[in-house]
Amino acid sequence: MKESFALIMFDIDHFKYVNDQYGHLVGDLVLKNLVTHCQSILRDIDLLGRVGGEEFLVILPNTDEGRAMDVAERLRTQISQKTLALANQNKIKITISNGIAIFDPKNEIDLIHSVLADKYYQQADFAMYLAKQKGRNQTRVWKAT
Repeated sequence: MKESFALIMFDIDHFKYVNDQYGHLVGDLVLKNLVTHCQSILRDIDLLGRVGGEEFLVILPNTDEGRAMDVAERLRTQISQKTLALANQNKIKITISNGIAIFDPKNEIDLIHSVLADKYYQQADFAMYLAKQKGRNQTRVWKAT
């Protein structure tokens, strides 16, 4: 039986500032600590991967929109409160912008896996960019217009 899953695409807001202000070694430490912190929030069955410079994708198996929103908001709020590095006696904190896409097997009967992957990746990416356009440090869900 096919199960639903959710994708959360997130991007670190203004990460270039961290690298420019504190250097790439500190930026790398922020990324490593971010991943460790995210893994402590996610379930063992969830997948987290880096898909770009400061962009990450989370795959949440057996997850509907409500649960995906809960996870994305928990990630967003906890990350914003966490010190991810120290540099020159400065606590480095970041915020993230999240985009969510939901795969519902009832809506996707005949598509092949690669087409599905591209479709939902693009939807999550679009929703993430919408979150950035609307002010950053928030979560948006992709909706068909």
